[in-house]
Amino acid sequence: MIGVLSKLLGRVKANDIFRIGLFNRFDKSRRVELSSFNSVSIDVLVEEVASCLNKEIQNSEFYIALVFEEHENCLSDEEVSLVNDCGINTDETIGAVDFYDEDDELYCFVRAYECSVFEIKRVIKSKLARHLEVEPYYMAELFIIAKDGSRVINLFDERGMDVVEL
Repeated sequence: MIGVLSKLLGRVKANDIFRIGLFNRFDKSRRVELSSFNSVSIDVLVEEVASCLNKEIQNSEFYIALVFEEHENCLSDEEVSLVNDCGINTDETIGAVDFYDEDDELYCFVRAYECSVFEIKRVIKSKLARHLEVEPYYMAELFIIAKDGSRVINLFDERGMDVVEL
């Protein structure tokens, strides 16, 4: 079920856009570094990310995509449980695609979910919590995608995010 991912995947292959790593392989990409990454407060960091996201996504509609990396060709129930604990209802997938990353020898499961502007801060906080040893957290990679498929943002950790315009 490709679903909502179809507009994006009409522009770029799944294993190109969702493969973790530097986004400089795209013509229109840039890295946004976060100034608060040394902050003692995760909430300060979340506010900075939300502000950057608002500017980058330009107040357009968006959804999130989580990329789960597994050594086996199946999505771990434990990983899905961690995502549910962070407030993302994994029963309400609006798009999905899977691929094999030959470089890292991992199976990648991309799952798209609706996410309101009110929920995004919780999603961001849970993503950053993984790197800051705070709970709850999830192990998936976070992508924020404009619904028209024109822009993809990957919040890679507390240091920053990659922005790709397609």
